[in-house]
Amino acid sequence: MRTNSRILVTGAGGFVGRHVIARACARGMEAVPLVRSPEQARRFPPQVRDAAMVADVTDVDAVARAMALVRPECVVHAAAYGVNYADQDRERAFTVNVQATLTVLDHAARQGVRRMIHVGSCFEYGDRGPPIPEDAPLRPTALYGATKAAASLLVRQWADNLGMQTVIARPFAIWGPWEAAQRVVPQVLAACRTGRPVALTACDVVRDYTYVEDMADWLIDLAVAEPCPPSIVNLGSGQAVVLRDFLRAIARRYDAESLLRFGTLPHRPTEMRCLVPDISRQIALFGHPAARSLDGDLRRMEETLALEEATGNQSNR
Repeated sequence: MRTNSRILVTGAGGFVGRHVIARACARGMEAVPLVRSPEQARRFPPQVRDAAMVADVTDVDAVARAMALVRPECVVHAAAYGVNYADQDRERAFTVNVQATLTVLDHAARQGVRRMIHVGSCFEYGDRGPPIPEDAPLRPTALYGATKAAASLLVRQWADNLGMQTVIARPFAIWGPWEAAQRVVPQVLAACRTGRPVALTACDVVRDYTYVEDMADWLIDLAVAEPCPPSIVNLGSGQAVVLRDFLRAIARRYDAESLLRFGTLPHRPTEMRCLVPDISRQIALFGHPAARSLDGDLRRMEETLALEEATGNQSNR
């Protein structure tokens, strides 16, 4: 597949989808966002905004029209419901994460789309010891993970029937600019910038954190790789870290460790103690993840926040 392929990104108004659009454009690809509202479309630069398709992925006719108009070579399906733990509407989770995924897949196949990258989730695996391989049994502990797991199983089965290339990408923990304010890194960064303490759990869970631009690039790489990658690929940095240590490293750069009130909040009932991937397949495809500068990444996140505050454009909030 050509690196200048036309790519349609569902959920392009969200955290990961927005970065996929930005990175695809930076790489010279024709990237078309599929967003829920004109407000989300206005967040993009003019040349991208003008091409944006406004449609709810649960609207079958709207998805069909968008797919027919764009006729992409590849679809990155990043639309999802329930990443925010407060979103617990079971009907909405099933409609968006399962039914809409099959709608996108079906209409992509009808328009001759060559490959679909389904953005799954590490939450599909549930709580288990590291490292987690792609063939580990799926044992989700909460609504979001369960519906994403159901979608992944159906994508594999339905894609075989359609004769279409599909890759299920399972990102692990992600952070960076445009992340929703209620997530833990933006909360800690806000505390550091304002000098106000932040209430946290013990944060003794183990995670693999990846800067969002790297994750977006890997999703695009899966879309353009030849031959087609394996049907399921874990995506992560390859570095396990205790969440408390990661947050302290952020706060230390602002001399603000005292603002982190660990143990003030209880863990969620469905909290997973360890989510660390086996990224052997990722390394075989793309090589070892490059080292990143925490200072540089935080600086980019601060610059984005400052711009949003200046323009009143509070992304993903």
